[in-house]
Amino acid sequence: MNEELSQSQESVNGQPENLAGTTLTDILKDALGDEEALKRKLSSVKPPLDAPCTGDELADFSRLASCRHLKTQREQSTQKPLEIEVRKPGTQEFVRVRPVEGERLPVALIKDARGRNVWYVVDELLQEEFEAHITWDYVVEVMVHAKDTDGKQPYYLWPIPVEDYLGRSNEWWESWQEIAAKAETEWVKVRNGKHKAYAVPPSIHIPDPVWPNITYEEAFALGFKGHVLATMTHPFAKHLRGGQ
Repeated sequence: MNEELSQSQESVNGQPENLAGTTLTDILKDALGDEEALKRKLSSVKPPLDAPCTGDELADFSRLASCRHLKTQREQSTQKPLEIEVRKPGTQEFVRVRPVEGERLPVALIKDARGRNVWYVVDELLQEEFEAHITWDYVVEVMVHAKDTDGKQPYYLWPIPVEDYLGRSNEWWESWQEIAAKAETEWVKVRNGKHKAYAVPPSIHIPDPVWPNITYEEAFALGFKGHVLATMTHPFAKHLRGGQ
């Protein structure tokens, strides 16, 4: 009789007395350690497809939320673009600029006045020949906040003049440089004023961009593919010299 009483005292509701009021999570926490890591493990466990439906299933936010979105982001970050535009930010675009390690280096560019967004990068051997047309530009990588019809965020290169061949700058160029520097850490819209451009912040939160898996050198090569002025026989070189 005393033995039965002792056994009944050791158990409460079918649990050992020292575990009374203890949850399954508490028990597993003691066994496995970190509670947050445990929750992540438990949330990743999916019920079998043929499990009986009780009608009381809980919607596990940590397992279900944004799964498709995150997968799309991961796919975008691993895909390399086949073509890259070279252009300025649009008037309705909020943009981010990809930061670089170290100092940005300018390149010699000539903008084709016949086209809205057409630039040529000038080889060192021809820079003196065409110096009057050249500006030295930072070429930065840009991501747009709004997705295109394919569900991707547009990514392109933005040439920002630093100085002309005489070393001169102006308010417009300097303001674009300031905006690009600001856009390395926050979304901005480029708004043109009377004498310079201004950075306008968004009124709502925009998630950080997911940059494509491409190096700057690869992006530069794609952006200026077919637009390298390296010989006098290039059609644009002929145009600059008065040819057809």
